[in-house]
Amino acid sequence: MSEDKDRVACLKKKRSILRTAVTNNVTKLEHELLETEHIDIDKLEEILEILVTKFEPLKCLDKELEPLFGEIDFEEEYTKTEEYNDKVTLTKFRNNKRIRELNKNVSNFSANVSQDVEKINQVNQPNINIEENSVRIKLPKLCIPKFYGDVNQWLNFWNSFESAIHKNVHLNKVDKFNYLKSYLGGTALSTVDGFSISDSTYDAAINLLK
Repeated sequence: MSEDKDRVACLKKKRSILRTAVTNNVTKLEHELLETEHIDIDKLEEILEILVTKFEPLKCLDKELEPLFGEIDFEEEYTKTEEYNDKVTLTKFRNNKRIRELNKNVSNFSANVSQDVEKINQVNQPNINIEENSVRIKLPKLCIPKFYGDVNQWLNFWNSFESAIHKNVHLNKVDKFNYLKSYLGGTALSTVDGFSISDSTYDAAINLLK
């Protein structure tokens, strides 16, 4: 009988540690999901991975403890277990939904850029007397978070900007620089705000930000 009590006490202690870890990661995800300007998809995925890693052994402990509870404790313990299950399930759903929305915004932005470029190409036909360098793309409404200078956000920003703008062969460097400045804010914008808009300064601005 004493051995059973010791076993239950040991399992409960392990469960308490895992429940604390699960709660902390749920709180972190909820905090990240409330952000409106500094959303980092990689960070959301990292916290979710840790949450899942902690939650799986917690479920195993709950199953191991379930037959060891007496009739009096069973209802309270089972209710608490279900509360954790519901909390984690809801948090995972909200997190995955937000990630899908962010990825969709990036895809839509890239598509909008391509459409604008195509419109410019259609207008700039050989029979129309317009110099190629005088054509400029009207910047579409930005759909991804700006970069304000936080080094932790740089890779997420740069990967999106590089794919949609920097490597876009239909854009000249002046247009790319206009896009770049519209994405920046805070100290990041101050860093390149003194640059004139030209091909050479675009490269210098990118190198300075990197």
